[in-house]
Amino acid sequence: MLEHHGDTWGDKVRILGVSIDSSSQDVVKHVNTKGWKKVEHFHRDASTCSNDYGVSGVPKVVLIDTEGKIAFAGHPAERNLEADIETLMKGDKLKGLKSAGGGAEEDETFKELDIAKVDEELTNFEEKVKSVLMKN
Repeated sequence: MLEHHGDTWGDKVRILGVSIDSSSQDVVKHVNTKGWKKVEHFHRDASTCSNDYGVSGVPKVVLIDTEGKIAFAGHPAERNLEADIETLMKGDKLKGLKSAGGGAEEDETFKELDIAKVDEELTNFEEKVKSVLMKN
């Protein structure tokens, strides 16, 4: 999606991959093997993100709207992600969601997104990846 829409989405869309692999080295190897260079990849490690976002299986997608609220959480095959991202970029709400309230943000299994915590986890992961890459 980023290769196809990168020019129009610019810095307005970030796609983060959070891996449940057993080590960050496995993440680096997998990303390099697949050639997934445009997506930001992270290793879950000791993070609480799986619990925070109600992850009980993979793959799982969490779309966050322009207000920082969860707009959708579920299997990527359930949605047209490209169209959903375009909708969210316009500031519109997603339609056709399974929850009765019309959005996953009303589901009590999700915690409010803490941007500072996400930034801290991203920084910690980037430091781990750099140290792994320097060893190789």
